[in-house]
Amino acid sequence: MGYGLKIKNPSGGLVIDSEGFGMNYIGTATYYGTVVHPRTGTSLGFDAAYDTGTAVNISEYRITSTATTLIPFVKITSTYNCALISVSKINSNTWSIKIYCSGSGLEIFCFAKTTTVPTGYGMALYDSSGNVSYNLCNAGSPLFFQSIADFPDDTSNGSPTHSATITGAALSSYTKPAVFGWNLGYNFYCGPGSPPHPLEINTWQAIGIQGFGLQISSNVLYRTAYNLVPLYNFDAGSDLPVANNDLNLPATSVVIIEANGLVTS
Repeated sequence: MGYGLKIKNPSGGLVIDSEGFGMNYIGTATYYGTVVHPRTGTSLGFDAAYDTGTAVNISEYRITSTATTLIPFVKITSTYNCALISVSKINSNTWSIKIYCSGSGLEIFCFAKTTTVPTGYGMALYDSSGNVSYNLCNAGSPLFFQSIADFPDDTSNGSPTHSATITGAALSSYTKPAVFGWNLGYNFYCGPGSPPHPLEINTWQAIGIQGFGLQISSNVLYRTAYNLVPLYNFDAGSDLPVANNDLNLPATSVVIIEANGLVTS
């Protein structure tokens, strides 16, 4: 007979396994500043008149934690179109979270892997090596997903807006929905004019990249386009290869939690 504990939901899906690991809420990330990506177009032959050094709308948030694993959940609103760009540990006790969304008004709820021996009341699980795998005592609210949002394949070859199919709790039941999901794809476009256009030889050109983030409206979750990289402009006469400008977006999913009422240890 084996050892350990496995807990499944009514559908037979595994919820807790002592050989896996759980994560607990450790707090919200703090706004650190706007990320500036220098534009070096002039050195690459771009038109100097348009090489302004303009920053893209990416904000950096930070949180102090020595954890080896961290997952940030971003509160979704009708005000911002947000997308997670990167999560990285920049030193022994600091995590950096970069979000497409200009400004300091986001709420980013962070969960970290349990590593400490729990105290107080509740339940703790250990793996076969004696390490804490789940801390359901006093280590902060445990991470449980309430919903999954699925987005379809993009076949529009443009700048689509898609609504998600929600499995689990409906968005209308949330007080403060927060999502985790990586940047939802890119669309390469080039001019002249608005996309879509193929590159053309000996004509004025504008190129850029669009990304896709999340926004909520009337209890519906949408994937919508934003400009991640400002336009670059080539002078007429640039010898550019002809290329297709569009990349279809694959189907993707994000997970949703209820962030209202989360507590730390």
